[in-house]
Amino acid sequence: MLVRAGTRLVRGVVGAVVAPSWLVQTERPGFESSRVSNAGRLARLSAVWIINLVAYAVPLTLAGIGFTATTDAPTAIAVVVTPLGISADGLWRLLVGTAQNSAFLTVATAVVFVTFHGSVLAVERSRGYLQSLYTVVYATSVYLVGIFTLVLFASTSAQVPTAEGFLRESQLVFIETTLTLFGLGLTAGTIDPEGLSLAGLSPRGELLLAGLLVFSVYFLYSMYLGARLNHGLDRLQSALVVGGVLFAPVLYVLGSALFTIALDGSVTLAVLAPGWVQ
Repeated sequence: MLVRAGTRLVRGVVGAVVAPSWLVQTERPGFESSRVSNAGRLARLSAVWIINLVAYAVPLTLAGIGFTATTDAPTAIAVVVTPLGISADGLWRLLVGTAQNSAFLTVATAVVFVTFHGSVLAVERSRGYLQSLYTVVYATSVYLVGIFTLVLFASTSAQVPTAEGFLRESQLVFIETTLTLFGLGLTAGTIDPEGLSLAGLSPRGELLLAGLLVFSVYFLYSMYLGARLNHGLDRLQSALVVGGVLFAPVLYVLGSALFTIALDGSVTLAVLAPGWVQ
Protein backbone atom coordinates (compact mmCIF):
# COMPACT_ATOMS: atom_id res chain seq x y z
CA MET A 1 0.00 0.00 0.00
CA LEU A 2 2.73 2.47 0.99
CA VAL A 3 4.82 1.53 -2.04
CA ARG A 4 1.85 2.08 -4.35
CA ALA A 5 1.07 5.46 -2.76
CA GLY A 6 4.72 6.48 -3.04
CA THR A 7 4.78 5.44 -6.69
CA ARG A 8 1.70 7.52 -7.43
CA LEU A 9 3.25 10.51 -5.69
CA VAL A 10 6.47 10.22 -7.70
CA ARG A 11 4.50 9.82 -10.93
CA GLY A 12 2.43 12.88 -10.05
CA VAL A 13 5.51 15.01 -9.40
CA VAL A 14 7.25 13.84 -12.57
CA GLY A 15 4.08 14.29 -14.60
CA ALA A 16 3.60 17.82 -13.29
CA VAL A 17 7.08 18.73 -14.51
CA VAL A 18 7.50 16.86 -17.80
CA ALA A 19 3.88 16.20 -18.83
CA PRO A 20 1.36 18.67 -17.39
CA SER A 21 -1.21 17.32 -19.85
CA TRP A 22 -1.15 14.03 -17.93
CA LEU A 23 -1.93 15.93 -14.76
CA VAL A 24 -4.93 17.96 -15.95
CA GLN A 25 -6.48 15.68 -18.58
CA THR A 26 -9.56 13.75 -17.49
CA GLU A 27 -9.58 9.99 -17.97
CA ARG A 28 -12.35 10.23 -20.57
CA PRO A 29 -13.45 13.01 -22.94
CA GLY A 30 -16.82 13.53 -21.30
CA PHE A 31 -18.47 12.81 -17.98
CA GLU A 32 -21.62 10.72 -17.89
CA SER A 33 -24.94 12.49 -17.73
CA SER A 34 -26.02 10.31 -14.80
CA ARG A 35 -26.49 12.44 -11.70
CA VAL A 36 -25.25 9.62 -9.49
CA SER A 37 -22.07 9.20 -11.52
CA ASN A 38 -21.43 12.94 -11.63
CA ALA A 39 -22.06 13.23 -7.89
CA GLY A 40 -19.45 10.52 -7.32
CA ARG A 41 -16.92 12.34 -9.47
CA LEU A 42 -17.65 15.61 -7.69
CA ALA A 43 -17.12 13.89 -4.33
CA ARG A 44 -13.77 12.44 -5.48
CA LEU A 45 -12.58 15.79 -6.82
CA SER A 46 -13.60 17.46 -3.58
CA ALA A 47 -11.69 14.85 -1.60
CA VAL A 48 -8.59 15.38 -3.75
CA TRP A 49 -8.79 19.12 -3.19
CA ILE A 50 -9.29 18.84 0.57
CA ILE A 51 -6.40 16.38 0.97
CA ASN A 52 -4.09 18.59 -1.07
CA LEU A 53 -5.24 21.68 0.83
CA VAL A 54 -4.44 20.06 4.18
CA ALA A 55 -1.10 18.79 2.84
CA TYR A 56 -0.30 22.37 1.83
CA ALA A 57 -1.53 24.28 4.89
CA VAL A 58 -0.45 22.04 7.78
CA PRO A 59 3.31 22.00 6.97
CA LEU A 60 3.24 25.78 6.45
CA THR A 61 1.63 26.26 9.83
CA LEU A 62 4.03 23.90 11.58
CA ALA A 63 6.97 25.70 9.95
CA GLY A 64 5.67 29.09 11.11
CA ILE A 65 5.12 30.34 7.56
CA GLY A 66 2.08 32.44 6.70
CA PHE A 67 -0.53 32.76 9.42
CA THR A 68 0.48 31.56 12.87
CA ALA A 69 -1.99 31.72 15.76
CA THR A 70 -0.94 32.74 19.28
CA THR A 71 -4.28 32.58 21.09
CA ASP A 72 -5.03 30.00 23.77
CA ALA A 73 -7.52 27.24 23.19
CA PRO A 74 -11.16 27.74 24.20
CA THR A 75 -12.15 26.01 27.39
CA ALA A 76 -14.41 23.58 25.52
CA ILE A 77 -11.46 22.37 23.43
CA ALA A 78 -9.18 22.08 26.47
CA VAL A 79 -11.74 19.99 28.35
CA VAL A 80 -11.94 17.48 25.50
CA VAL A 81 -8.27 17.06 24.49
CA THR A 82 -6.30 17.63 27.72
CA PRO A 83 -7.33 14.27 29.25
CA LEU A 84 -5.94 12.63 26.10
CA GLY A 85 -2.48 14.05 26.77
CA ILE A 86 -2.72 16.51 23.87
CA SER A 87 -1.71 20.14 24.26
CA ALA A 88 -4.95 22.05 23.86
CA ASP A 89 -3.21 25.34 23.03
CA GLY A 90 -0.89 23.68 20.51
CA LEU A 91 -3.76 21.87 18.78
CA TRP A 92 -5.90 25.01 18.69
CA ARG A 93 -3.11 27.11 17.20
CA LEU A 94 -2.46 24.44 14.58
CA LEU A 95 -6.14 24.35 13.62
CA VAL A 96 -6.50 28.14 13.48
CA GLY A 97 -3.24 28.61 11.57
CA THR A 98 -4.16 25.86 9.11
CA ALA A 99 -7.60 27.37 8.50
CA GLN A 100 -6.12 30.82 7.92
CA ASN A 101 -3.39 29.52 5.61
CA SER A 102 -6.02 27.59 3.67
CA ALA A 103 -8.33 30.57 3.20
CA PHE A 104 -6.29 32.46 0.58
CA LEU A 105 -5.70 29.38 -1.57
CA THR A 106 -9.36 28.35 -1.30
CA VAL A 107 -10.63 31.76 -2.41
CA ALA A 108 -8.05 31.96 -5.19
CA THR A 109 -9.05 28.51 -6.47
CA ALA A 110 -12.71 29.51 -6.50
CA VAL A 111 -11.90 32.65 -8.48
CA VAL A 112 -9.78 30.66 -10.95
CA PHE A 113 -12.62 28.19 -11.46
CA VAL A 114 -15.11 30.99 -12.11
CA THR A 115 -12.84 32.73 -14.63
CA PHE A 116 -11.78 29.47 -16.32
CA HIS A 117 -15.25 27.99 -16.72
CA GLY A 118 -16.77 31.36 -17.51
CA SER A 119 -14.19 31.86 -20.28
CA VAL A 120 -14.90 28.39 -21.67
CA LEU A 121 -18.60 29.20 -21.82
CA ALA A 122 -17.84 32.54 -23.47
CA VAL A 123 -15.81 31.10 -26.35
CA GLU A 124 -17.60 27.78 -26.85
CA ARG A 125 -20.15 25.48 -25.33
CA SER A 126 -18.43 23.58 -22.52
CA ARG A 127 -18.50 19.85 -21.94
CA GLY A 128 -19.57 20.43 -18.37
CA TYR A 129 -18.49 22.12 -15.16
CA LEU A 130 -16.85 18.92 -13.92
CA GLN A 131 -14.36 19.11 -16.80
CA SER A 132 -13.40 22.59 -15.66
CA LEU A 133 -13.32 21.58 -12.02
CA TYR A 134 -11.02 18.66 -12.82
CA THR A 135 -8.60 21.01 -14.58
CA VAL A 136 -8.64 23.62 -11.83
CA VAL A 137 -8.37 21.18 -8.91
CA TYR A 138 -5.30 19.42 -10.24
CA ALA A 139 -3.60 22.52 -11.64
CA THR A 140 -4.05 24.54 -8.46
CA SER A 141 -3.07 21.59 -6.26
CA VAL A 142 0.39 21.63 -7.82
CA TYR A 143 1.23 24.91 -9.53
CA LEU A 144 -0.85 27.44 -7.57
CA VAL A 145 0.21 25.74 -4.34
CA GLY A 146 3.81 26.20 -5.45
CA ILE A 147 3.24 29.91 -6.13
CA PHE A 148 1.55 30.50 -2.79
CA THR A 149 4.19 28.58 -0.86
CA LEU A 150 7.05 30.61 -2.35
CA VAL A 151 5.25 33.92 -1.81
CA LEU A 152 4.38 33.05 1.77
CA PHE A 153 7.98 32.01 2.40
CA ALA A 154 9.22 35.33 1.02
CA SER A 155 6.76 37.31 3.13
CA THR A 156 7.84 35.67 6.41
CA SER A 157 11.54 34.91 5.85
CA ALA A 158 14.52 37.19 6.40
CA GLN A 159 16.61 35.19 3.91
CA VAL A 160 15.35 36.92 0.75
CA PRO A 161 14.79 40.60 1.68
CA THR A 162 15.25 42.02 -1.83
CA ALA A 163 12.93 39.48 -3.45
CA GLU A 164 10.41 39.99 -0.65
CA GLY A 165 10.47 43.75 -1.14
CA PHE A 166 10.09 43.40 -4.90
CA LEU A 167 7.09 41.07 -4.56
CA ARG A 168 5.45 43.23 -1.90
CA GLU A 169 5.80 46.46 -3.87
CA SER A 170 4.75 44.76 -7.12
CA GLN A 171 1.61 43.59 -5.38
CA LEU A 172 0.96 47.12 -4.09
CA VAL A 173 1.37 48.59 -7.57
CA PHE A 174 -1.03 46.01 -9.02
CA ILE A 175 -3.67 46.61 -6.35
CA GLU A 176 -3.39 50.41 -6.55
CA THR A 177 -3.64 50.30 -10.35
CA THR A 178 -6.72 48.06 -10.20
CA LEU A 179 -8.44 50.22 -7.60
CA THR A 180 -7.69 53.37 -9.60
CA LEU A 181 -8.88 51.95 -12.93
CA PHE A 182 -12.20 50.90 -11.44
CA GLY A 183 -12.61 54.18 -9.55
CA LEU A 184 -13.29 52.67 -6.15
CA GLY A 185 -11.67 55.57 -4.31
CA LEU A 186 -9.64 53.28 -2.07
CA THR A 187 -5.95 52.85 -1.39
CA ALA A 188 -3.92 49.80 -0.43
CA GLY A 189 -0.89 51.59 1.02
CA THR A 190 2.13 53.70 0.20
CA ILE A 191 4.32 52.45 -2.64
CA ASP A 192 8.09 52.56 -2.15
CA PRO A 193 9.73 52.86 -5.61
CA GLU A 194 13.02 51.60 -4.19
CA GLY A 195 11.30 48.36 -3.26
CA LEU A 196 10.86 47.54 -6.97
CA SER A 197 14.62 47.49 -7.46
CA LEU A 198 16.34 44.12 -7.74
CA ALA A 199 19.75 45.54 -6.94
CA GLY A 200 21.56 43.31 -4.49
CA LEU A 201 19.32 40.32 -5.18
CA SER A 202 20.84 37.25 -3.50
CA PRO A 203 21.19 33.82 -5.15
CA ARG A 204 18.34 32.59 -2.94
CA GLY A 205 16.22 35.51 -4.08
CA GLU A 206 17.02 34.74 -7.71
CA LEU A 207 16.03 31.12 -7.17
CA LEU A 208 12.76 32.16 -5.52
CA LEU A 209 11.78 34.55 -8.31
CA ALA A 210 12.77 31.98 -10.93
CA GLY A 211 10.63 29.41 -9.15
CA LEU A 212 7.66 31.77 -9.17
CA LEU A 213 8.10 32.37 -12.89
CA VAL A 214 8.29 28.64 -13.64
CA PHE A 215 5.23 27.83 -11.54
CA SER A 216 3.30 30.68 -13.18
CA VAL A 217 4.13 29.50 -16.69
CA TYR A 218 3.20 25.91 -15.83
CA PHE A 219 -0.06 27.08 -14.25
CA LEU A 220 -1.15 29.08 -17.29
CA TYR A 221 -0.08 26.28 -19.62
CA SER A 222 -2.13 23.79 -17.59
CA MET A 223 -5.15 26.07 -18.04
CA TYR A 224 -4.49 26.06 -21.79
CA LEU A 225 -4.20 22.27 -21.84
CA GLY A 226 -7.34 21.87 -19.76
CA ALA A 227 -9.31 23.96 -22.24
CA ARG A 228 -7.97 22.00 -25.20
CA LEU A 229 -8.03 18.47 -23.83
CA ASN A 230 -11.03 18.53 -21.51
CA HIS A 231 -13.31 20.86 -23.47
CA GLY A 232 -12.07 20.22 -27.01
CA LEU A 233 -11.33 23.87 -27.77
CA ASP A 234 -8.96 24.91 -30.52
CA ARG A 235 -5.72 26.81 -29.94
CA LEU A 236 -7.19 30.29 -30.27
CA GLN A 237 -10.13 29.51 -28.02
CA SER A 238 -7.83 27.96 -25.43
CA ALA A 239 -5.58 31.02 -25.53
CA LEU A 240 -8.65 33.21 -24.94
CA VAL A 241 -9.53 31.06 -21.92
CA VAL A 242 -6.03 31.66 -20.53
CA GLY A 243 -6.62 35.37 -21.04
CA GLY A 244 -9.79 35.05 -19.00
CA VAL A 245 -7.92 33.29 -16.21
CA LEU A 246 -5.42 36.16 -16.15
CA PHE A 247 -8.33 38.35 -15.07
CA ALA A 248 -8.65 36.28 -11.87
CA PRO A 249 -6.28 38.47 -9.76
CA VAL A 250 -8.23 41.57 -10.81
CA LEU A 251 -11.47 39.89 -9.79
CA TYR A 252 -9.85 38.88 -6.50
CA VAL A 253 -8.82 42.46 -5.72
CA LEU A 254 -12.22 43.87 -6.67
CA GLY A 255 -14.01 41.31 -4.53
CA SER A 256 -11.74 42.07 -1.58
CA ALA A 257 -12.23 45.82 -2.03
CA LEU A 258 -16.02 45.61 -2.26
CA PHE A 259 -16.09 43.33 0.79
CA THR A 260 -13.97 45.85 2.69
CA ILE A 261 -16.23 48.73 1.68
CA ALA A 262 -19.24 46.76 2.91
CA LEU A 263 -17.54 46.24 6.27
CA ASP A 264 -15.95 49.54 7.26
CA GLY A 265 -14.77 51.49 4.23
CA SER A 266 -11.06 50.85 4.80
CA VAL A 267 -8.73 48.65 2.76
CA THR A 268 -6.74 45.67 3.95
CA LEU A 269 -5.98 43.59 0.89
CA ALA A 270 -3.61 40.72 0.14
CA VAL A 271 -3.65 39.12 -3.28
CA LEU A 272 -0.96 36.52 -2.77
CA ALA A 273 0.17 36.60 0.82
CA PRO A 274 -1.32 37.76 4.11
CA GLY A 275 0.23 40.59 6.08
CA TRP A 276 1.91 42.42 3.19
CA VAL A 277 -0.71 44.99 2.21
CA GLN A 278 -2.31 47.06 4.95
